[in-house]
Amino acid sequence: MIFLKQQKKKKAVAYYRKSTRDMQEYSIPIQREEAQKFAAKYGIEIIHEEEDKDSGVTAERPGFQRLMNDWVHKRDATGFDYILVKDDSRWGRFQKKDEAGHYEYLCNENGIEVIYFSEGFPMQGEGAEMLTGLQRTVKREMSSEFSRKLSRDVFKGMLKISSEGYSVGGTACYGMNRLLLDERKKPIKVLKHGEHKGLANDRIRFVPADDEKSKAVQDMFLWFVEELKSPEDIALALNKVGITAPNGKEWDRSKVIRILGNETYIGTRLYNKTSNKLKKGHKKNPRSEWVICPNAFPALINPERFWLAQEYLFWLLPSKNRKGFFILQKMKRNIQADIQQLLKQESIDSEYAHLLPLSFAVKRTLPDQTPYWCFFISRPMREHKNVLCVSVDIDKSTVDSAFLIPTSAFSVLGMCLFSEADELHARTLQKEEDTEKIVLSLVKSVM
Repeated sequence: MIFLKQQKKKKAVAYYRKSTRDMQEYSIPIQREEAQKFAAKYGIEIIHEEEDKDSGVTAERPGFQRLMNDWVHKRDATGFDYILVKDDSRWGRFQKKDEAGHYEYLCNENGIEVIYFSEGFPMQGEGAEMLTGLQRTVKREMSSEFSRKLSRDVFKGMLKISSEGYSVGGTACYGMNRLLLDERKKPIKVLKHGEHKGLANDRIRFVPADDEKSKAVQDMFLWFVEELKSPEDIALALNKVGITAPNGKEWDRSKVIRILGNETYIGTRLYNKTSNKLKKGHKKNPRSEWVICPNAFPALINPERFWLAQEYLFWLLPSKNRKGFFILQKMKRNIQADIQQLLKQESIDSEYAHLLPLSFAVKRTLPDQTPYWCFFISRPMREHKNVLCVSVDIDKSTVDSAFLIPTSAFSVLGMCLFSEADELHARTLQKEEDTEKIVLSLVKSVM
Protein backbone atom coordinates (compact mmCIF):
# COMPACT_ATOMS: atom_id res chain seq x y z
CA MET A 1 0.00 0.00 0.00
CA ILE A 2 1.25 3.45 -0.85
CA PHE A 3 0.56 6.15 1.72
CA LEU A 4 0.40 9.73 0.43
CA LYS A 5 1.81 12.35 2.79
CA GLN A 6 -0.94 14.85 3.50
CA GLN A 7 0.03 18.45 2.97
CA LYS A 8 -0.42 20.71 5.98
CA LYS A 9 -3.27 23.22 5.49
CA LYS A 10 -2.08 26.82 5.15
CA LYS A 11 -3.38 29.43 7.58
CA ALA A 12 -4.01 33.16 7.11
CA VAL A 13 -5.02 36.33 8.90
CA ALA A 14 -7.32 38.58 6.85
CA TYR A 15 -7.18 42.38 6.92
CA TYR A 16 -10.00 44.62 5.64
CA ARG A 17 -10.14 48.40 5.39
CA LYS A 18 -13.01 50.70 4.54
CA SER A 19 -11.86 54.15 3.43
CA THR A 20 -13.44 57.17 5.09
CA ARG A 21 -14.38 58.26 1.56
CA ASP A 22 -15.80 54.86 0.61
CA MET A 23 -19.49 55.43 -0.16
CA GLN A 24 -20.26 51.69 -0.17
CA GLU A 25 -21.88 50.79 3.16
CA TYR A 26 -21.05 47.09 2.84
CA SER A 27 -17.42 47.51 1.79
CA ILE A 28 -15.95 45.40 4.61
CA PRO A 29 -18.55 42.58 4.38
CA ILE A 30 -17.87 42.43 0.64
CA GLN A 31 -14.11 42.21 1.25
CA ARG A 32 -14.71 39.47 3.84
CA GLU A 33 -16.82 37.45 1.40
CA GLU A 34 -14.18 37.77 -1.34
CA ALA A 35 -11.41 36.74 1.08
CA GLN A 36 -13.36 33.67 2.18
CA LYS A 37 -13.97 32.60 -1.43
CA PHE A 38 -10.27 33.01 -2.21
CA ALA A 39 -9.29 31.04 0.91
CA ALA A 40 -11.72 28.23 0.06
CA LYS A 41 -10.40 28.03 -3.50
CA TYR A 42 -6.82 27.51 -2.36
CA GLY A 43 -7.52 25.49 0.79
CA ILE A 44 -6.49 28.25 3.20
CA GLU A 45 -7.91 28.54 6.71
CA ILE A 46 -8.61 32.09 7.91
CA ILE A 47 -7.83 31.98 11.63
CA HIS A 48 -8.31 35.68 12.44
CA GLU A 49 -9.60 38.93 10.95
CA GLU A 50 -8.72 42.59 11.57
CA GLU A 51 -10.45 45.64 10.10
CA ASP A 52 -10.28 49.45 10.00
CA LYS A 53 -12.77 52.10 9.01
CA ASP A 54 -10.35 54.94 8.54
CA SER A 55 -7.91 56.62 6.20
CA GLY A 56 -5.02 54.49 5.03
CA VAL A 57 -2.40 57.21 4.49
CA THR A 58 -0.48 56.15 7.60
CA ALA A 59 0.04 52.95 9.57
CA GLU A 60 -1.57 54.52 12.65
CA ARG A 61 -4.75 52.48 12.30
CA PRO A 62 -6.01 50.36 15.24
CA GLY A 63 -6.66 47.24 13.20
CA PHE A 64 -3.41 47.53 11.25
CA GLN A 65 -1.44 48.03 14.46
CA ARG A 66 -3.02 44.95 16.02
CA LEU A 67 -2.23 43.00 12.87
CA MET A 68 1.46 43.91 13.07
CA ASN A 69 1.96 43.84 16.84
CA ASP A 70 -0.27 40.93 17.90
CA TRP A 71 0.15 38.67 14.88
CA VAL A 72 3.13 39.41 12.66
CA HIS A 73 5.60 40.11 15.48
CA LYS A 74 4.14 37.29 17.65
CA ARG A 75 3.90 34.69 14.93
CA ASP A 76 5.52 31.97 17.06
CA ALA A 77 2.52 32.00 19.37
CA THR A 78 -0.01 31.48 16.56
CA GLY A 79 1.62 30.18 13.41
CA PHE A 80 0.17 31.28 10.07
CA ASP A 81 1.42 31.70 6.52
CA TYR A 82 -0.41 34.55 4.81
CA ILE A 83 -2.01 37.92 5.32
CA LEU A 84 -4.95 38.26 2.97
CA VAL A 85 -5.87 41.79 1.88
CA LYS A 86 -7.95 42.88 -1.08
CA ASP A 87 -5.37 45.06 -2.90
CA ASP A 88 -2.59 47.63 -2.43
CA SER A 89 -5.02 50.44 -1.61
CA ARG A 90 -6.53 48.47 1.27
CA TRP A 91 -3.07 47.63 2.63
CA GLY A 92 -2.58 51.39 2.75
CA ARG A 93 -2.37 54.51 0.64
CA PHE A 94 0.95 55.35 2.29
CA GLN A 95 2.45 58.73 1.35
CA LYS A 96 6.04 57.71 2.06
CA LYS A 97 7.41 55.97 -1.00
CA ASP A 98 8.70 52.76 0.62
CA GLU A 99 6.36 52.48 3.61
CA ALA A 100 4.03 49.88 2.09
CA GLY A 101 7.01 47.75 1.09
CA HIS A 102 8.53 48.22 4.55
CA TYR A 103 5.55 46.58 6.25
CA GLU A 104 5.52 43.80 3.67
CA TYR A 105 9.21 43.25 4.39
CA LEU A 106 8.52 42.94 8.11
CA CYS A 107 5.93 40.30 7.31
CA ASN A 108 8.33 38.42 5.04
CA GLU A 109 11.04 38.49 7.71
CA ASN A 110 8.63 36.60 9.95
CA GLY A 111 7.85 34.03 7.25
CA ILE A 112 4.51 35.59 6.30
CA GLU A 113 3.53 36.48 2.75
CA VAL A 114 1.12 39.33 1.99
CA ILE A 115 -1.36 38.17 -0.64
CA TYR A 116 -3.63 40.58 -2.51
CA PHE A 117 -6.56 38.26 -3.13
CA SER A 118 -8.13 40.39 -5.87
CA GLU A 119 -4.99 39.63 -7.94
CA GLY A 120 -4.33 36.08 -6.78
CA PHE A 121 -0.96 34.56 -5.91
CA PRO A 122 2.12 36.21 -7.42
CA MET A 123 3.36 34.76 -10.72
CA GLN A 124 6.06 32.11 -10.58
CA GLY A 125 8.91 31.47 -12.98
CA GLU A 126 11.92 33.23 -14.44
CA GLY A 127 11.60 37.02 -14.27
CA ALA A 128 8.25 36.81 -12.48
CA GLU A 129 9.57 38.24 -9.22
CA MET A 130 10.92 41.36 -10.93
CA LEU A 131 7.67 41.86 -12.87
CA THR A 132 5.57 41.44 -9.70
CA GLY A 133 7.79 43.95 -7.89
CA LEU A 134 7.41 46.52 -10.67
CA GLN A 135 3.63 46.06 -10.72
CA ARG A 136 3.36 46.55 -6.99
CA THR A 137 5.58 49.66 -7.06
CA VAL A 138 3.39 51.25 -9.74
CA LYS A 139 0.17 50.34 -7.92
CA ARG A 140 1.45 51.73 -4.62
CA GLU A 141 2.37 55.00 -6.27
CA MET A 142 -1.08 55.12 -7.90
CA SER A 143 -2.70 54.55 -4.50
CA SER A 144 -0.63 57.35 -2.96
CA GLU A 145 -1.45 59.74 -5.79
CA PHE A 146 -5.15 58.87 -5.49
CA SER A 147 -5.05 59.97 -1.83
CA ARG A 148 -3.19 63.17 -2.68
CA LYS A 149 -5.64 64.07 -5.45
CA LEU A 150 -8.63 63.19 -3.27
CA SER A 151 -7.20 65.32 -0.46
CA ARG A 152 -6.77 68.30 -2.82
CA ASP A 153 -10.28 67.95 -4.23
CA VAL A 154 -11.91 67.54 -0.82
CA PHE A 155 -9.97 70.52 0.55
CA LYS A 156 -11.09 72.74 -2.35
CA GLY A 157 -14.69 71.74 -1.67
CA MET A 158 -14.32 72.53 2.03
CA LEU A 159 -12.80 75.93 1.24
CA LYS A 160 -15.74 76.73 -1.05
CA ILE A 161 -18.36 75.69 1.52
CA SER A 162 -16.56 77.57 4.33
CA SER A 163 -16.24 80.71 2.22
CA GLU A 164 -20.05 80.72 2.03
CA GLY A 165 -20.22 80.67 5.83
CA TYR A 166 -21.15 77.03 6.42
CA SER A 167 -19.51 74.45 8.66
CA VAL A 168 -17.69 71.53 7.06
CA GLY A 169 -17.27 69.43 10.18
CA GLY A 170 -16.38 69.49 13.83
CA THR A 171 -18.43 70.65 16.78
CA ALA A 172 -19.90 74.05 17.54
CA CYS A 173 -17.98 76.19 19.99
CA TYR A 174 -19.22 76.78 23.54
CA GLY A 175 -22.61 78.49 23.60
CA MET A 176 -23.34 77.81 19.92
CA ASN A 177 -25.35 75.12 18.10
CA ARG A 178 -25.16 73.50 14.67
CA LEU A 179 -28.26 74.22 12.63
CA LEU A 180 -29.04 71.83 9.75
CA LEU A 181 -30.26 73.50 6.53
CA ASP A 182 -31.80 71.86 3.48
CA GLU A 183 -30.61 72.47 -0.10
CA ARG A 184 -32.71 75.65 -0.20
CA LYS A 185 -30.95 76.81 2.99
CA LYS A 186 -34.14 76.46 5.03
CA PRO A 187 -33.69 75.34 8.66
CA ILE A 188 -34.47 71.69 9.40
CA LYS A 189 -33.35 71.14 12.99
CA VAL A 190 -30.57 71.71 15.52
CA LEU A 191 -28.15 68.80 15.42
CA LYS A 192 -27.30 67.02 18.65
CA HIS A 193 -23.76 66.09 19.60
CA GLY A 194 -22.59 63.29 17.28
CA GLU A 195 -25.36 63.86 14.70
CA HIS A 196 -24.41 64.51 11.09
CA LYS A 197 -26.19 65.70 7.99
CA GLY A 198 -27.79 62.99 5.88
CA LEU A 199 -27.63 64.50 2.39
CA ALA A 200 -24.64 65.93 0.53
CA ASN A 201 -26.57 69.08 -0.48
CA ASP A 202 -27.58 69.88 3.11
CA ARG A 203 -25.60 72.56 4.91
CA ILE A 204 -24.73 73.31 8.54
CA ARG A 205 -24.23 76.71 10.07
CA PHE A 206 -23.63 77.89 13.61
CA VAL A 207 -26.29 79.73 15.63
CA PRO A 208 -26.37 80.94 19.26
CA ALA A 209 -27.71 78.20 21.54
CA ASP A 210 -29.73 80.69 23.63
CA ASP A 211 -29.08 78.69 26.78
CA GLU A 212 -27.08 79.19 29.98
CA LYS A 213 -23.84 78.63 28.06
CA SER A 214 -24.66 81.43 25.63
CA LYS A 215 -25.52 83.66 28.58
CA ALA A 216 -22.21 82.73 30.22
CA VAL A 217 -20.30 83.82 27.09
CA GLN A 218 -22.15 87.14 27.01
CA ASP A 219 -21.43 87.66 30.71
CA MET A 220 -17.72 86.99 30.16
CA PHE A 221 -17.44 89.75 27.57
CA LEU A 222 -19.54 92.13 29.69
CA TRP A 223 -17.45 91.56 32.81
CA PHE A 224 -14.16 91.79 30.90
CA VAL A 225 -14.89 94.90 28.82
CA GLU A 226 -17.35 96.91 30.89
CA GLU A 227 -16.53 95.87 34.46
CA LEU A 228 -12.81 95.28 33.80
CA LYS A 229 -12.76 91.94 35.59
CA SER A 230 -9.67 89.81 35.09
CA PRO A 231 -9.91 86.36 33.43
CA GLU A 232 -9.15 84.84 36.83
CA ASP A 233 -12.07 86.70 38.47
CA ILE A 234 -14.38 85.70 35.61
CA ALA A 235 -13.45 82.04 36.07
CA LEU A 236 -14.15 82.27 39.81
CA ALA A 237 -17.55 83.89 39.17
CA LEU A 238 -18.61 81.16 36.73
CA ASN A 239 -17.42 78.37 39.02
CA LYS A 240 -19.29 79.91 41.94
CA VAL A 241 -22.66 79.59 40.17
CA GLY A 242 -21.86 76.08 38.90
CA ILE A 243 -21.54 76.77 35.15
CA THR A 244 -19.09 74.29 33.64
CA ALA A 245 -16.43 74.94 31.01
CA PRO A 246 -16.46 73.37 27.50
CA ASN A 247 -14.75 70.21 28.78
CA GLY A 248 -17.32 69.80 31.57
CA LYS A 249 -14.84 70.85 34.25
CA GLU A 250 -14.25 74.10 36.13
CA TRP A 251 -13.19 77.32 34.46
CA ASP A 252 -9.67 78.70 34.70
CA ARG A 253 -7.81 81.67 33.27
CA SER A 254 -6.77 80.01 30.00
CA LYS A 255 -10.30 78.72 29.22
CA VAL A 256 -11.79 82.19 29.72
CA ILE A 257 -9.15 83.73 27.45
CA ARG A 258 -9.94 81.22 24.68
CA ILE A 259 -13.59 82.25 24.80
CA LEU A 260 -12.76 85.97 24.77
CA GLY A 261 -10.52 85.54 21.72
CA ASN A 262 -12.94 83.44 19.62
CA GLU A 263 -14.07 85.40 16.57
CA THR A 264 -16.94 82.96 15.98
CA TYR A 265 -19.00 84.82 18.57
CA ILE A 266 -19.43 87.84 16.26
CA GLY A 267 -20.82 85.65 13.46
CA THR A 268 -17.54 85.09 11.62
CA ARG A 269 -16.96 81.69 10.03
CA LEU A 270 -13.27 80.74 10.33
CA TYR A 271 -11.71 77.77 8.58
CA ASN A 272 -8.20 76.46 7.89
CA LYS A 273 -6.67 77.95 11.05
CA THR A 274 -4.81 74.65 11.35
CA SER A 275 -4.19 71.82 8.92
CA ASN A 276 -3.29 68.14 9.00
CA LYS A 277 -3.30 67.16 5.34
CA LEU A 278 -2.80 63.46 4.73
CA LYS A 279 -2.16 63.12 8.48
CA LYS A 280 1.34 64.62 8.20
CA GLY A 281 0.94 66.43 11.50
CA HIS A 282 -1.01 69.44 12.73
CA LYS A 283 0.36 72.89 11.99
CA LYS A 284 -0.94 76.40 12.56
CA ASN A 285 -1.60 78.37 9.40
CA PRO A 286 -0.98 82.13 9.08
CA ARG A 287 -4.12 84.27 9.03
CA SER A 288 -3.50 85.00 5.34
CA GLU A 289 -4.40 81.34 4.63
CA TRP A 290 -7.57 81.31 6.73
CA VAL A 291 -11.03 81.32 5.20
CA ILE A 292 -12.78 84.27 6.89
CA CYS A 293 -16.46 84.85 6.20
CA PRO A 294 -17.87 87.77 8.26
CA ASN A 295 -21.57 87.89 9.17
CA ALA A 296 -22.03 84.23 8.24
CA PHE A 297 -24.56 83.63 11.04
CA PRO A 298 -26.20 85.55 13.91
CA ALA A 299 -23.69 87.04 16.35
CA LEU A 300 -23.76 86.18 20.02
CA ILE A 301 -21.53 89.14 20.97
CA ASN A 302 -21.72 92.73 19.78
CA PRO A 303 -18.76 93.23 17.38
CA GLU A 304 -17.68 96.51 19.01
CA ARG A 305 -17.51 94.83 22.43
CA PHE A 306 -15.62 91.90 20.93
CA TRP A 307 -12.94 94.08 19.35
CA LEU A 308 -12.57 96.05 22.57
CA ALA A 309 -11.93 92.73 24.29
CA GLN A 310 -9.21 91.92 21.73
CA GLU A 311 -7.43 95.17 22.52
CA TYR A 312 -7.58 94.48 26.24
CA LEU A 313 -6.21 90.99 25.62
CA PHE A 314 -3.39 92.43 23.53
CA TRP A 315 -2.17 94.50 26.44
CA LEU A 316 -3.00 91.90 29.07
CA LEU A 317 -1.21 89.12 27.18
CA PRO A 318 1.85 90.51 25.43
CA SER A 319 2.96 86.94 24.75
CA LYS A 320 -0.15 86.51 22.59
CA ASN A 321 1.41 88.88 20.09
CA ARG A 322 4.96 89.13 21.40
CA LYS A 323 6.30 90.33 18.08
CA GLY A 324 3.95 93.32 18.06
CA PHE A 325 4.50 94.04 21.74
CA PHE A 326 8.28 94.21 21.54
CA ILE A 327 8.35 96.06 18.22
CA LEU A 328 6.01 98.63 19.75
CA GLN A 329 8.34 99.09 22.74
CA LYS A 330 11.31 99.46 20.40
CA MET A 331 9.51 102.06 18.27
CA LYS A 332 8.58 104.03 21.39
CA ARG A 333 12.24 104.26 22.39
CA ASN A 334 13.31 105.26 18.87
CA ILE A 335 10.67 107.97 18.58
CA GLN A 336 11.52 109.37 22.02
CA ALA A 337 15.15 109.57 20.91
CA ASP A 338 14.13 111.37 17.68
CA ILE A 339 12.04 113.86 19.66
CA GLN A 340 14.93 114.58 22.04
CA GLN A 341 17.20 115.23 19.06
CA LEU A 342 14.61 117.59 17.55
CA LEU A 343 14.30 119.54 20.79
CA LYS A 344 18.07 119.78 21.06
CA GLN A 345 18.19 121.34 17.58
CA GLU A 346 15.55 123.85 18.68
CA SER A 347 17.52 124.62 21.89
CA ILE A 348 14.73 123.22 24.05
CA ASP A 349 15.42 121.11 27.13
CA SER A 350 15.18 117.47 25.98
CA GLU A 351 13.51 116.52 29.28
CA TYR A 352 10.28 117.98 27.92
CA ALA A 353 10.15 115.03 25.51
CA HIS A 354 8.87 112.84 28.36
CA LEU A 355 6.02 115.24 29.09
CA LEU A 356 4.56 115.03 25.60
CA PRO A 357 1.04 113.54 25.37
CA LEU A 358 2.03 110.57 23.19
CA SER A 359 0.14 107.34 22.59
CA PHE A 360 1.20 104.35 20.52
CA ALA A 361 -0.75 101.51 18.92
CA VAL A 362 -0.23 98.66 16.49
CA LYS A 363 -2.19 98.88 13.27
CA ARG A 364 -4.43 95.83 13.02
CA THR A 365 -7.12 94.65 10.60
CA LEU A 366 -10.76 93.69 10.93
CA PRO A 367 -12.01 90.45 9.28
CA ASP A 368 -12.84 92.39 6.10
CA GLN A 369 -9.19 93.62 6.01
CA THR A 370 -10.11 97.19 7.04
CA PRO A 371 -7.29 98.66 9.20
CA TYR A 372 -8.19 99.82 12.70
CA TRP A 373 -6.44 101.34 15.71
CA CYS A 374 -6.99 101.42 19.44
CA PHE A 375 -5.13 104.11 21.39
CA PHE A 376 -4.99 104.51 25.16
CA ILE A 377 -4.18 107.57 27.25
CA SER A 378 -3.30 107.88 30.91
CA ARG A 379 -5.21 110.08 33.34
CA PRO A 380 -2.57 112.88 33.26
CA MET A 381 -2.89 113.08 29.46
CA ARG A 382 -6.51 114.19 29.87
CA GLU A 383 -5.20 117.59 30.95
CA HIS A 384 -4.10 118.19 27.36
CA LYS A 385 -6.37 119.27 24.54
CA ASN A 386 -4.86 116.87 21.97
CA VAL A 387 -2.75 113.72 21.97
CA LEU A 388 -0.28 112.73 19.26
CA CYS A 389 -1.14 109.10 18.44
CA VAL A 390 1.49 107.11 16.57
CA SER A 391 0.61 103.97 14.57
CA VAL A 392 3.17 101.18 14.15
CA ASP A 393 3.15 98.59 11.37
CA ILE A 394 4.64 95.48 13.03
CA ASP A 395 5.19 93.67 9.73
CA LYS A 396 7.48 96.44 8.47
CA SER A 397 8.68 97.62 11.91
CA THR A 398 7.97 101.22 10.93
CA VAL A 399 5.72 104.11 11.85
CA ASP A 400 3.02 104.16 9.19
CA SER A 401 0.88 107.12 10.30
CA ALA A 402 0.21 109.65 13.02
CA PHE A 403 -3.02 111.17 14.34
CA LEU A 404 -3.68 114.29 16.39
CA ILE A 405 -6.70 113.20 18.40
CA PRO A 406 -8.65 115.38 20.86
CA THR A 407 -8.73 113.95 24.38
CA SER A 408 -12.51 114.37 24.23
CA ALA A 409 -12.58 111.49 21.70
CA PHE A 410 -11.31 109.03 24.36
CA SER A 411 -13.72 107.05 26.48
CA VAL A 412 -13.90 107.17 30.27
CA LEU A 413 -11.57 104.16 30.22
CA GLY A 414 -9.03 106.19 28.27
CA MET A 415 -9.52 104.34 25.00
CA CYS A 416 -10.16 105.51 21.44
CA LEU A 417 -11.05 102.83 18.89
CA PHE A 418 -11.62 103.66 15.20
CA SER A 419 -11.12 102.18 11.75
CA GLU A 420 -9.94 103.59 8.43
CA ALA A 421 -13.59 103.88 7.39
CA ASP A 422 -14.50 106.17 10.32
CA GLU A 423 -14.76 109.95 10.11
CA LEU A 424 -12.29 110.32 12.99
CA HIS A 425 -9.56 108.73 10.86
CA ALA A 426 -9.89 111.27 8.05
CA ARG A 427 -10.24 114.20 10.46
CA THR A 428 -7.21 113.45 12.64
CA LEU A 429 -4.72 111.86 10.22
CA GLN A 430 -1.60 114.04 9.87
CA LYS A 431 0.78 114.57 6.99
CA GLU A 432 4.30 113.28 7.56
CA GLU A 433 5.86 116.68 6.91
CA ASP A 434 3.70 118.27 9.63
CA THR A 435 4.69 115.96 12.51
CA GLU A 436 7.72 118.01 13.63
CA LYS A 437 5.56 121.16 13.87
CA ILE A 438 2.98 119.24 15.90
CA VAL A 439 5.65 117.93 18.30
CA LEU A 440 7.08 121.41 18.84
CA SER A 441 3.61 122.83 19.37
CA LEU A 442 2.78 120.20 22.00
CA VAL A 443 6.12 120.77 23.76
CA LYS A 444 5.50 124.48 23.99
CA SER A 445 2.06 123.81 25.46
CA VAL A 446 3.63 121.95 28.41
CA MET A 447 6.54 124.34 29.02
